[in-house]
Amino acid sequence: MEFKWTTFLGVLFLIGTFSGLAYFVKNYLGDVQLWTTYEQTNAKHQKRREILNRGTEMLKHLLQHPDCERIVIVAHSLGTAIAMDSLLQVGRYNRVRNPESPIKAPLPLERIQHFITLGSPIDKIHYFFENYQSRYHRYVRVVEEIRGDIGEVPFARNRKPNIHWINFWDQGDIISGRLTSPSNGLLADLRVDNVHVANYTFPEPSQSHLRYYRHREIIKTLYEIILFNKYSFNYAPLIPKFIAILNKG
Repeated sequence: MEFKWTTFLGVLFLIGTFSGLAYFVKNYLGDVQLWTTYEQTNAKHQKRREILNRGTEMLKHLLQHPDCERIVIVAHSLGTAIAMDSLLQVGRYNRVRNPESPIKAPLPLERIQHFITLGSPIDKIHYFFENYQSRYHRYVRVVEEIRGDIGEVPFARNRKPNIHWINFWDQGDIISGRLTSPSNGLLADLRVDNVHVANYTFPEPSQSHLRYYRHREIIKTLYEIILFNKYSFNYAPLIPKFIAILNKG
């Protein structure tokens, strides 16, 4: 049988892929299943509630601190889903208490201007793992409406974007991907800006998910956002170079 380098490289790629899948199954599936348990009668829901409460209480503490002027949220992996639901939760908190102007009070939600996600599985969670145990489509619709999307505060105010959500993803990362499920179907301007990056020259399924914080362009973007408040919908338009990067996503 003739030896072919293409066959050899293909086998190596498959080995790497399955190694990444094994890592994914071992370390993530259990956590994802726990996080997507929305039924309050399920024992796993209590842990989800504890995590969500911790996230929302942290946001409330920061927003109420007298020295807090601006908040940038950076999240990785399953933490991106937790952060998104925590943001929607504080939005519901304000809507109940101040339906006329929920972006303003009682929590000053306009201070949250950037949401940066790295290696986010939010779309994969939405399409493959979320499971509502009900035969009735109305129940599913009510659950989705209560949870909300980026058409709600604090992601939007007056039907315009408030938080600039930038999602960095790597095609070699089996957990990450472009995010479309959080978008609002009625408001086309409210979307996630997906930025495609390559953490390795050759795909590394078992390592790409962990390397975002070493990517030069990502670190540069975080530096500009955190220190100079760039790419904020509240203060300045996107610069041409960054628009070009987003369009490549």
